[in-house]
Amino acid sequence: MKFTFLLCLFVLSLKLQAQNIYIRSNSEQNKSATDFIIKNLQTNQSKIVNCSYAILKGTMIDFLTKWGVGDDHTIYWTNNENIYKFNPANGKNTVVTTGLYYILEFVVRDSTIFVAYNNEKNVVNEADKRYSNNGIKLIKINIHNGSKENIHLPFKVNITNLNLSDNCNQISFVDTKNIDNEKLTSFFLRVYNLKNKTIKTIDSAKLINYGFLGDADKFNVSQWTDTNILVYYKHTTLNDNGGIFEYDLKTNERKLLLKKIPERDFDWFIYYKEAFFFSHRGVLYSTKDGIEKKTIYSTTDKIHSFINEAVLK
Repeated sequence: MKFTFLLCLFVLSLKLQAQNIYIRSNSEQNKSATDFIIKNLQTNQSKIVNCSYAILKGTMIDFLTKWGVGDDHTIYWTNNENIYKFNPANGKNTVVTTGLYYILEFVVRDSTIFVAYNNEKNVVNEADKRYSNNGIKLIKINIHNGSKENIHLPFKVNITNLNLSDNCNQISFVDTKNIDNEKLTSFFLRVYNLKNKTIKTIDSAKLINYGFLGDADKFNVSQWTDTNILVYYKHTTLNDNGGIFEYDLKTNERKLLLKKIPERDFDWFIYYKEAFFFSHRGVLYSTKDGIEKKTIYSTTDKIHSFINEAVLK
């Protein structure tokens, strides 16, 4: 019993000690590739690796649209059609799987990739694909052996800002209703239990009241800190950048963690050791209150003048 308890503490401590932060930054000089800056948080050392788009020759979309980092510290990414594996050690890309056009959401968690896509041939517009009532499919892909599992979705839900719990048993996403009518548009943050097939609404907002929980252009608007705690973004008032809340699925308790996000053009965040990570142009920083900022990484060259997004692993 004592040994099991100590082992759990050891595993937890390893999880809390994130080693690297992966930063994506497009090169101003090379449009046929994207760059990843990998910084070790313990040593403060960083390196830049170039991810070429040569593997995309002949595809409909010739650039990276979404990405994540697996348990092997390999970068997995998509062009909304196929999934690729990028090895930072040797700079090589390989194909994981193909034929998933059109990929709407893409999440990597440890050894698993979750993909939401819509392959309806008679639906062309991305918004129509995303907010379709019956065309969205969700699959689970094992990154080690490539096996796929279809996931049953509740009827008439659409998915934006997909995320996955630490144990891969629950997904969270924003379900948008009445997208074509701004007076009626509503956003619902849902959690769907993949094991018992139950769905739970965590929060909601109405566009007419300047409220929203996410949109398709954001890299992420939520983060699971463990199997029961979901940290998420919410915008509630005019002329405000929004705040970040924490919801406990066990107790149904909600609390405000960050009253005001410092970035107007908020696209992503990381929550780690009670600090939030954001970026402004070429600077990545952490903050606990949205006021005092500590620089984590700053681009020092003219090639990388803008940070796209970052992932902690």
